Amino acid sequence: MQKLAKDHSDFNVTVRWVPGHGGIRGNEEADKAGCLWAPPAS
Repeated sequence: MQKLAKDHSDFNVTVRWVPGHGGIRGNEEADKAGCLWAPPAS
């Protein structure tokens, strides 16, 4: 990341930690619904 920042000083990038979705009500159902419409990963 340091090299990227050095080589591209004109970019502004912020890295943040985002908690997982475990324990979020409705997350499993949303994931299943999304998988029905998303193309398979290759």
